[in-house]
Amino acid sequence: MKFNKKTNRYLLITAGTLILIVTYLCIEKLYNPKIELFPIYEQELINLQHEEAFTTNPLVKKVFAELRNFEQKNLIYFRYLNEKLKLVIGKKNLDDLQAEILAGFESEINFYRKLNKMINYISKTGNFYIPYSLSYNKMIEIISGSKKLVEDHFSDIISGKYPLLVNISENNKSYLIVGKHGSNWLATSEATFLKTVLLATITLLNYEFKSELFNSADVQYFIQIFKLPKNLFFPVISELGNKKLIFSDFTLENDFEIALPNNGYVFGGNRDVEGLVKTKGDFYDCTTWLKELLSIEVAFNTLDLLYLHRAKLRYGIVNPTWLGSDEHEALDCVLEPIEAKSIKDLKVGMIFVTRKFKFIDSLLKRKEQKPGKQGHVGIIVEINYKENTFLLASYNRHIPEIEGLNIRKYPFKEEFDKRNFYFNSKLK
Repeated sequence: MKFNKKTNRYLLITAGTLILIVTYLCIEKLYNPKIELFPIYEQELINLQHEEAFTTNPLVKKVFAELRNFEQKNLIYFRYLNEKLKLVIGKKNLDDLQAEILAGFESEINFYRKLNKMINYISKTGNFYIPYSLSYNKMIEIISGSKKLVEDHFSDIISGKYPLLVNISENNKSYLIVGKHGSNWLATSEATFLKTVLLATITLLNYEFKSELFNSADVQYFIQIFKLPKNLFFPVISELGNKKLIFSDFTLENDFEIALPNNGYVFGGNRDVEGLVKTKGDFYDCTTWLKELLSIEVAFNTLDLLYLHRAKLRYGIVNPTWLGSDEHEALDCVLEPIEAKSIKDLKVGMIFVTRKFKFIDSLLKRKEQKPGKQGHVGIIVEINYKENTFLLASYNRHIPEIEGLNIRKYPFKEEFDKRNFYFNSKLK
């Protein structure tokens, strides 16, 4: 077969285009920088104590109350589980128990691999509504982290010595910080891993506890329980339903239940889970927590916040169908967009929002014309003007470094693939 110059040129252009497309897809997939944690200094903790004691800002007062409440409920829950463990531990051989738990976790991981594939498939077909919190359940990561905890610290967990901070005093002033040189474990996935290990250990030692796990409000405070139809998930149920899984219950006639341990964070919060969950608990993500703090009746996300900021300050593109929407009207009543050109424009109590964009949109400087793909929001609780950083309180999850309500340091800067923006709260 002969090729003329025109054909060769066409093939070269086609090959070049394919290479560019593949390169772009690879960059888009790989361009996901690891989470960056900054050190939080002792003076900043002292400043937080001062802010907590003397603030008159109603939103900041609410935030500090939430931080204290979250920490104490977590500690109470761990003490409850440790007391349960003491009642059932007996004289069980710890090596045998450890091996049994590890084998059980392997079965759980295998189950959730198959279940999550089914969830993904069902979500795409649209035959059955799958809420965000179920789609992004993260159970494989949670059980894998719990498995590592059992391998490394099992004897200390059984004796109640791990972690030592489980006996932290009720007047603790360490706050739920996550930072480069040390984090409060109650604000990390370490807390979820430990809950999962304790729940599994107690259930294996006393299988009647499984009934409490799926039915008792005391046990379920940090567990989201879904009830799902067996017929829809039949391929998974028929293969694994006869196994003695701890975080799944197949005894119901037409449905089965799964228990998802967490540290207060679930993606989507309790949004759109009616009829699917047995107990809602106090589960949040960043926007659902802000919704509750500001008593906003309409559900929203960071895209709504971006549109509000653009609309009020008159820059970028706003979807015209969004203007005048319920989200627009509800947010406009409680938030006042500001233009922060330097950190001196920030004040404690302001709301920080960041919206992430696709690599290609950032590269071609199209961030003002595009909606972005994901975001985060929180409340500023401390500002270090000299360091050009601020501390943000928010609900977040980045396993294993961050999970639940936490305080994390952010730099005041515009990032390549993000748009950072700020609001004042009109809360009185």
